[in-house]
Amino acid sequence: MPLKLTLKSGDKIRGRIDMLRKSPAGIEIIDGKGTDKIGKNISEEQLYTYVILYKMVYGVWPDKIGFLYYKMRLIEYIDFTLDDIELYRKRFITTMIEAKTDEEYKATPSHKACQYCSYFSVCDEGKNRPKRKVNKKSAIKEEHTGSIQTFGL
Repeated sequence: MPLKLTLKSGDKIRGRIDMLRKSPAGIEIIDGKGTDKIGKNISEEQLYTYVILYKMVYGVWPDKIGFLYYKMRLIEYIDFTLDDIELYRKRFITTMIEAKTDEEYKATPSHKACQYCSYFSVCDEGKNRPKRKVNKKSAIKEEHTGSIQTFGL
């Protein structure tokens, strides 16, 4: 489920939630992992970004977040609080500002590194990296975009 948010600064934040489950118990944001090792290729901050995007676009907080390990048929839920999300949001904003203004900012662009990067919208190196060819049949269109907002909670 792609989400995109345009800030008043013109910066865009985007993310793709692999799985959104809605039940009487609440809303769950799940990120799928193809590895057979728990903890490999995960980032709680990736889920925190999805939490913020979901709140900004839909106006409600998800109740649970976690990683689904397909091969093991296991969901590892991550505990989080709104304080955790607020601390992450502040670090995210600080990094965005640094990436836009710091002449010493050292980006390491590549398709793999940039495709899920939270700071892609403000990184000239990432935007100018060589493009990967996309199979038109497998390309997914973004379905929902948020309105222009400030990045505050």
